[in-house]
Amino acid sequence: MSLEILKNDLKSAQLRRLYYIHGKEPYLKYFYAGQIKRILLSDDPDKIDLIELNGADLTAEDMAEAMQTLPVVCEK
Repeated sequence: MSLEILKNDLKSAQLRRLYYIHGKEPYLKYFYAGQIKRILLSDDPDKIDLIELNGADLTAEDMAEAMQTLPVVCEK
């Protein structure tokens, strides 16, 4: 997914099911993740399943465990 697609998604507030944010600029990663959270939390915070992982300490096992803990059915 390109940055342009992400910007369009944020502008329209029509988010996709999964975003993987990475890159060399910590500020931009923090900014875009914050924009996604702002849009999601504006509706109803109780309808969101959010798992945040720190890439510096992330292992493949941590990622697999996080993916398995997500509920099968969730609105966002």
